[in-house]
Amino acid sequence: MNLAQPLNSFEKKLHSFTFLEKIELYVIPILVAAFIIYNFIDFTKQTAPSSITVLKKSYIDSYAFLKQLQAFAQKQSLTLLNIKQNGLKFTLQMEGDFSDIMQFILFCEHYESVNTLYDFKLTSHNGNVALWIDFELASNMYEAHKYEELLTLLSRLQNPFQQQLSTHNETLKINAIVNDEVLINDVWLKKDDAFLAYKVFEIHRHFVILEKPNGEQYVLHLMKE
Repeated sequence: MNLAQPLNSFEKKLHSFTFLEKIELYVIPILVAAFIIYNFIDFTKQTAPSSITVLKKSYIDSYAFLKQLQAFAQKQSLTLLNIKQNGLKFTLQMEGDFSDIMQFILFCEHYESVNTLYDFKLTSHNGNVALWIDFELASNMYEAHKYEELLTLLSRLQNPFQQQLSTHNETLKINAIVNDEVLINDVWLKKDDAFLAYKVFEIHRHFVILEKPNGEQYVLHLMKE
């Protein structure tokens, strides 16, 4: 294809343009290209380095952790039955009140970081809750959830094992539980004491189990102000 003739014709036409027309011919395409680049290309994604989150190393002292674990268990009146350690991995057996057991699980899961809780099992044992838990302390520090908010959520949980027992007689009310004594309807009672048609079967921190002569049991909860 011979392009000489069209090119010569274009060159003559170009020379016939005024100075203003020549400026428009060159400037308008540049402005259009600049407009497209400015509105449709995000230079920040190409030039700005991607943000990198550097996790802080968590240097866990196993001895210090076990001391704090023991102190927490004693404060919550929990009984530590068995403990097994392999590096940062721990397997524990614990027994106590349901609400205290749940707080202990939260303690293990959020000690110094967000730890890995592989498995846990709850069973009922002599009116208490027995816990088997398997977890590993984190080697890096992660931002944990707000501890107090989680405690508030735990306080709303109900002991699933108490659902196996009948509800208590509404005429009976616990006003206080101090050590191994309970104040029911203004009468102080100990374990195995008889009261009306009941016997005090077990006394816990937040509730009492009463038993009738036929063996039927009732759960009586501590009144909240």
